[in-house]
Amino acid sequence: MYWYNKEQQSAFDTTPIEGMYFLIGALVQELQGLDGLKCPQISFPSGESFEIWDEENPQVHLFGGMELPLYATYATAQQQAHECAEDGWFTVFGNGCDQLELWSHETEEVFFVTYDNVAKKMTDVTICAA
Repeated sequence: MYWYNKEQQSAFDTTPIEGMYFLIGALVQELQGLDGLKCPQISFPSGESFEIWDEENPQVHLFGGMELPLYATYATAQQQAHECAEDGWFTVFGNGCDQLELWSHETEEVFFVTYDNVAKKMTDVTICAA
């Protein structure tokens, strides 16, 4: 998780991202040493929530080594997904239009990641059992 000092502003504080919120360290009972910190998260229409990494080029951390750009087209995200998949922990499929299908061999889940090519933005992520 990427944690930021709660008292210091980050780009995530000043750049509005629809569906974004902060996980506050003091509220996370089972984790130690997080008081005074915050972790940016994004919630999608499906109800799934994920961490956001990299203030300058926000990446949605889906699982393991798979993070995809929040702001991109389907084609750009598909290219990045294939690069991430080179370690063999997951397989990437796509519909050729707007939705990636990511099979995690580690968690045995399938992630469907949808992009709006006009807005150049990830719009939803759903997870199903493989």
